[in-house]
Amino acid sequence: MAIINYTEKWLYFMEPHTASRAVHDALVQVEGCQSIGPHHATLERVGTKTTNKDRLLGFDLICTVRNPLEILVKLWMISHGRFGPFDNWLTLKCAEEFSLSRLGGFWKHCNIICWYENLQQDLNFVLQQEVKLARNPEHETKNKQPWQAYYTDAMFDMAMEFCREFNKTFGYEIQRDGTVVLNESARRKRLKKVGYCRI
Repeated sequence: MAIINYTEKWLYFMEPHTASRAVHDALVQVEGCQSIGPHHATLERVGTKTTNKDRLLGFDLICTVRNPLEILVKLWMISHGRFGPFDNWLTLKCAEEFSLSRLGGFWKHCNIICWYENLQQDLNFVLQQEVKLARNPEHETKNKQPWQAYYTDAMFDMAMEFCREFNKTFGYEIQRDGTVVLNESARRKRLKKVGYCRI
């Protein structure tokens, strides 16, 4: 799913596990916005829902990223233990050809990146207006511990190595105690370096 605004010329992609439902519900209330594609649709499916690709030239492409170590815990919980406890699941994922881009991977194509951890402020800044995000208890994981509680020291090191490029690209500095520092200068430098641009 995505939200498009032809007047302001931007397209917001709903990356999984980044409060996408709350963002969708808020943005559809913004004047000029419309929803396209099913929830968590691939880039290709969202693309087929746009009325005319030529009309998207010059659009800002926007999405949200989130602490990948927290997302890994959410993915394991979604698997409902089919691969055993979290340490077994994490070891398997780090050993196989698993990529964080399989979550949706919209961030590979976007020139504007919001942080989940700073989402309200980022959206307000990017869209130049106040967007009211509301939590929906129905979409929240019940009885979940803090994400860092699922990691031993060894598992934390394994996950940090697995997510090293993602963290570097988007300015995540993650500490063992769960502290997440958002490095704005690293994020801006990296996005410029790899050449993210408008389509």
